[in-house]
Amino acid sequence: MRVERFWLIASAIFLFSALASSPPLAKNETSTCGGARSPQIARLDDSGKRVFVISNLREVQTRTSAKAEVVAVAAGVHRCRPDWGTAWSASFFTNAKYAGYKTEASLRKYVEDGTWGRAYVAEYDASSAKMTLLPAGKSSYFQFGDR
Repeated sequence: MRVERFWLIASAIFLFSALASSPPLAKNETSTCGGARSPQIARLDDSGKRVFVISNLREVQTRTSAKAEVVAVAAGVHRCRPDWGTAWSASFFTNAKYAGYKTEASLRKYVEDGTWGRAYVAEYDASSAKMTLLPAGKSSYFQFGDR
C-alpha cells in the first residue's frame, strides 16, 4: 500500500514538473489550453493579451450560457497565460479562419465582404467582466457580477 502511494505521488510530481517546465505556447499557436470542456482557442495574442475563441452565438447569447463559456476560456487563459491575470480579452468567432483583428491583411477580404463582422459573435473583457454580443454590428452587452 505504501509503495503504491509513493508511486502515485512520485508520478504526480513528475507530471507537474514536466508541465511546469514546458515552453509557453507561441503567439499564434492553436491550442485548447485546457481540458475537454474548454472552448476551442484558435489563437493567443500575447502582445494584446487577447484570446481568439471558436464559438457560436447560441453559446454566448444568454447570461448563463455566456458565463459558462467565459469560465471555460478563463480557465484556459489562467492555465496557459497565468501572468495575464484579469488583464485579457476574448474575441469569439464562428470559424477559425475569421479569428483575428480586422486590420490584418489576411482578413481584409472577409472584412470587406462582411463575413468577418458576421462571424464575430462576441467579445469579453476580463478586467470589467463585460460581454458584448455582436461587437461588429448591432451590439448589446451584459455584465457579470463576479468572474
